[in-house]
Amino acid sequence: MQGLAPLSENQNFVRTLPGSAAWSLQTEVESVQSIPSAPPPTDIGGVPDPNGSLWPLFPTDTDWQFDFDDQLTTEPNTTFISAASIAVNELDLSQSYNHPTLGSESAGLSRNLIEYLSLSEKCHDGFASWYRNNETLMESCKAACFRKPVGISNFLTMPYLDSIVRETVSRPREGSTSISLIDSVMAFGYQAYLTVSQRFINSEERNRAQYYAKIPLRSRGSVLRSPNTLLKFQTILAMTTISEQIDEIIHCELIAGAVSCARALKLDYRDLMHGANTSNQDKDLAKRSLWYLYSIEAPQCLRHGISPVLNHDWIDHSPPQAGTEADWFSVQCFYAIVISSAAEMLYTQRALRQSLIEREQKLKTAFELLEGWRKHLPTPLQELHKQNTHLILDDCRVRDITLSIFRQYHEAIFMICFPWAGSQSDGRVSEDCRRKSVELCVNSAQVVLAIANQILNLDILDRYADMPFPIRD
Repeated sequence: MQGLAPLSENQNFVRTLPGSAAWSLQTEVESVQSIPSAPPPTDIGGVPDPNGSLWPLFPTDTDWQFDFDDQLTTEPNTTFISAASIAVNELDLSQSYNHPTLGSESAGLSRNLIEYLSLSEKCHDGFASWYRNNETLMESCKAACFRKPVGISNFLTMPYLDSIVRETVSRPREGSTSISLIDSVMAFGYQAYLTVSQRFINSEERNRAQYYAKIPLRSRGSVLRSPNTLLKFQTILAMTTISEQIDEIIHCELIAGAVSCARALKLDYRDLMHGANTSNQDKDLAKRSLWYLYSIEAPQCLRHGISPVLNHDWIDHSPPQAGTEADWFSVQCFYAIVISSAAEMLYTQRALRQSLIEREQKLKTAFELLEGWRKHLPTPLQELHKQNTHLILDDCRVRDITLSIFRQYHEAIFMICFPWAGSQSDGRVSEDCRRKSVELCVNSAQVVLAIANQILNLDILDRYADMPFPIRD
């Protein structure tokens, strides 16, 4: 890809994993004795105190845990035990997903409610009219959709979609879920088509893209209530690719529905996946679909301070390879593994009962995991932690994923370090560890501001690049 150096075989830590065997995450970073200090900030006095952090720093008084290493007891656990976590099947977390932030009932509720009601359920009985009679537009949207490195192309293929289109056209009355899938793909493709057009996108085009995205979302209720099948699972995932920018509550609702469907289909166990007559193509797409869900569910949950439902330790097949030089899909999967592992090491009730020394060791390990992920990114992105970094944003094909990875890295820095940077962490970590956490957070904030300024300047240039200016004598 233009502007991005390919990953070499020894850089790509996904391709060293066996494709059919159970696997585990291993760090490939150099041994360090402590969290390295970032460049000293210009001013750390104005750093906000993390008392409002989403993550707890103290264990609850009423929480009781079983000690699996010793005799069964109900004594509170005061040491960190690296036992595997126990998955509880079929937990109903819809209420947690549907209330991602406490501010959802604040000012502006009426406006949000009107917007939410405008997306109320409507059954699909035919293809969306905006592309139905325009074959050229449909092909352009499909092509743009599958050229985008992250999204629909991670869990669907164009031949597979074409087969669904043919089946749906031949039996339109039986394919309401299929139509929702196709409408979602077309809406995602239209957004991608605008992105790669290499011109300024006006407000009318943005509004049209949002309108197209709302069409399949109106059918989400009937899709979520339909029998659990691979097609249903893929349709929900396709909806998630367009829902995040429309309505966060709907986006969380869809992720919860996808998790429920994936668990019902037992997609984390390759030997139990579907039935004996399932084709190899469907099994491959099912694996890819599960890992795509994991790559979005874990970050979404942790972003809002709640625990993910899916656990990579229970998935017995490795993340699929994208088959491209820059394996963006694997990059996203491993980011989700890194931050979920970091959260488990630092913020579970068991982790909060660690000693100061144990906690600082886990902080160091979490930071090493994140740095290991960064060092395996394509070469230009390996410098995204530096204040003089300059992202390559002129390639429209990878601009979105470049910005997404930049956001993910600095979001992870704050998730790992920020809760331990304020006065609330007194006695929980040493003063030296606290100071380094502050430095890392301040440096991260300065890098984010610098890149935000770069993006703003580029957007201004794009906006006025094609506008005629008067020529003065």
